[in-house]
Amino acid sequence: MQSIDSLRELNAKLLAEIAELRKENTKLKDKNAKIPDLKRKFTDIESEKVELKARIAELLRQAVEESKRRDHVENAELKARIKELEKNKTVTTKFESENAEFRDRITKVEQNQSLIDNFSNNTSSNFNSDADQVPTVTHYKKPLVDTSLPEDRETNAFLDEVYKKKINNEIRQRNRKKKLSQSSSTTSGSLHCEADLSMTNTKHDLPEQVVKELAPKESFLVHMEPQKIEEKQVNLSEIKEVKIPYN
Repeated sequence: MQSIDSLRELNAKLLAEIAELRKENTKLKDKNAKIPDLKRKFTDIESEKVELKARIAELLRQAVEESKRRDHVENAELKARIKELEKNKTVTTKFESENAEFRDRITKVEQNQSLIDNFSNNTSSNFNSDADQVPTVTHYKKPLVDTSLPEDRETNAFLDEVYKKKINNEIRQRNRKKKLSQSSSTTSGSLHCEADLSMTNTKHDLPEQVVKELAPKESFLVHMEPQKIEEKQVNLSEIKEVKIPYN
């Protein structure tokens, strides 16, 4: 009797264990059923991983190429700017050199002009102080200018020409003023002589021959050109010295 009871208990235990194992087996089957899906998902993940790696590699390659291209373009632009700056620097240096040369030439011209003006003023003062004498032309001393350059030679030639023209004009003006002054004095003298003769004729009758000689000479002196008056001054003095006989 005891053995049957013990067997029954043992059988009950075994049935319980079998039921438990079946439950576990069911769970394992469920898990095993999910394995293919997990494998598929894992495969998809792996493929996506490969694609992502490929995309990352492509992006890196494009980034490197773009960086190289930008660097190349920037380097080309920088080189072009450097060349332009060097060219501008060369042009600027050339302009500065030319400007310095022009400033030197202008300074020389101003110095020469100042010397010419000073000389002209001195010449004018000499003419004013001694108008009756022939003006003495002082030799103009040229400034020390390097004539090795064609520009300097042209400048000196131009200044010499200006100087000569200016001096000649001043001499002509002074001579013209001198002749006009002599003409006015001679004309006034002739008119004074004519007035004296007229007054004398009111008191005494002049010889007809003397009157005929005086009239053409006086009218000739009045209408005479300024440059010829000086030549006729001796004739006028001779007329003044004519002795008028009284009746």
